[in-house]
Amino acid sequence: MGIFETQIKPLLDGGDYFGDIPSQLLVNSANEIGTKISEAGLKNHQLRKFYDTVKQIERLALNKKADEKLPEELVAQLIFLRPHLANAQRKVSSIRQLREALDVCLSPDVIEKKVDLTRFVKFFEAIVAYAK
Repeated sequence: MGIFETQIKPLLDGGDYFGDIPSQLLVNSANEIGTKISEAGLKNHQLRKFYDTVKQIERLALNKKADEKLPEELVAQLIFLRPHLANAQRKVSSIRQLREALDVCLSPDVIEKKVDLTRFVKFFEAIVAYAK
């Protein structure tokens, strides 16, 4: 078990929001996840589809204040990434580690405000950077 499973997942399952998780913990976990998915053979273009969608959602929230609650439609777009990851895993087994982490991160009540979304996007960007 890695950093995500032992330190981040319990916080998110315990009711913490994504914005509450310390940055260094997220970076260390992203390094571990990025390395694992890279070693599993996940290709950059496979990861890019999800990255582009996450960045598009982030752009839709640009005009929000950090402590402002996100509109329901933005939160729904994030939650609907979960079935897309599940479907992608059926096609490309190397997505498993990414799906397991992001499935928790994209669960309801984890990303509520813009600060949570921003922290999640930075976490995902770090995973992408370490996966290269």
